[in-house]
Amino acid sequence: RCTTPHVTEFAIMDGFVHLMEQVIAQKSLILASCQAILDEIMVTDDLDQKITKLRSYLKIKERFGYIILTEKELEEIGFDPYEAKNHISEIGTIKDLMIWIFAVKVGTKYDVSIRSKRGYVINSICEKYGGGGHANAAGIKQIPRKQLNELKKELIELSTKSVKH
Repeated sequence: RCTTPHVTEFAIMDGFVHLMEQVIAQKSLILASCQAILDEIMVTDDLDQKITKLRSYLKIKERFGYIILTEKELEEIGFDPYEAKNHISEIGTIKDLMIWIFAVKVGTKYDVSIRSKRGYVINSICEKYGGGGHANAAGIKQIPRKQLNELKKELIELSTKSVKH
C-alpha cells in the first residue's frame, strides 16, 4: 500500500495562496532588496572614470588613433594591461577613425592591439612585424619602439585611403 500522503488540488492552491500572501505582505522589503542589488551591480562610475582617463591618452593623426602607455600609466588609471585592452573597441566609436591601436610597454617592448573598420585590412601589416590576426582585429607582441613607429606610419597611410566597405 502507498504511504505517500495524498495532496489535493485544493491543498496545492491553498498553499500557493498562503505563500503569495506572505510575499505580498513583505513586498516592500523584497523590492528594496532587489533595488539594492540592482544599484550595486549597475554602478559603472568607477569604470566610466577609468575609460575617460584612458581616452585622454588618445592621439589622432589623419583617420588613425592610438594610445601608447606604460604599465605605470595604466596602473595610475586603475587598469591592468589585459583589462585595458578589453576597451579598445571604445576608441572605434569615434566616427572619423578608421584604424586605431592600443599599445602597452611591457619591459622594453610593446604589446599592440590593432582594430579597424570594415574595408581596412590590418592583419597583413601585422604579419610583417611578427603579429597576426583577423582582417579587422589583429595584434603584435613584444615589438620594439622603432618598429612601433614604423607600424604607426603604415597604419596612418592606410587610414587615409578610400576603401570599399
